[in-house]
Amino acid sequence: MLMKIQKLTLFTQSLAAQANFYIDLLGFEGVRHEDGLHIFAGSTELIFKKKEDAPYYHFAFLIPKGKLGEAISYAQARGLQLLTYKAEIVIDFGTGTAIYFYDPSGNIVEFIDRESLNKHSNQCFSAKEVVCINEIGIPVEDPLTAVKRLVSTYGIVPMDANEFDDTFCWGGNFEGSFLVAKAGRNWLPTDFPAVPNDFDIVFETATGLQEASFRFS
Repeated sequence: MLMKIQKLTLFTQSLAAQANFYIDLLGFEGVRHEDGLHIFAGSTELIFKKKEDAPYYHFAFLIPKGKLGEAISYAQARGLQLLTYKAEIVIDFGTGTAIYFYDPSGNIVEFIDRESLNKHSNQCFSAKEVVCINEIGIPVEDPLTAVKRLVSTYGIVPMDANEFDDTFCWGGNFEGSFLVAKAGRNWLPTDFPAVPNDFDIVFETATGLQEASFRFS
């Protein structure tokens, strides 16, 4: 059921603000370029490129097992206001526990601990302990058709295709996944609707390395 995101390219209206947030504030290793920003999130390279009309995304960073409490303290010590759901900052999905926050571009960003993966670290939590990018959201008009196309085109073996429906499909596995959501459906835990947005991705599946560009405009 292998799916691992190796490189993810997103668009932003402000490279400088993103660099200040991810490198200077959160402490990710990164490189600033005139035409882009490269953030090293464990085994994933996160790239931001400039685009004036860039919308917001939802994506998740996988953190080591048992480190969510430390991640909360780390985020709050840096002044991040964690988002709440039913008055709680931690959301337990059964398959993982997560916290959420906004970055300067309005992206809905997640730190998630998936205990079943046994990704351990003996170090105190910091951005340098992030394992990889674990999820990227794909808002579309027809999630069921879209996720079936992704599975057949790229050799993705989903955890449970029986759970696919016409509003939300989890296309992948605990290592990495596409969150294929109905456009207009709110991204948890916010009141912000999922909007289609362009991105590029390189990811590994059981059939090999895959590259894809998603364009909606």
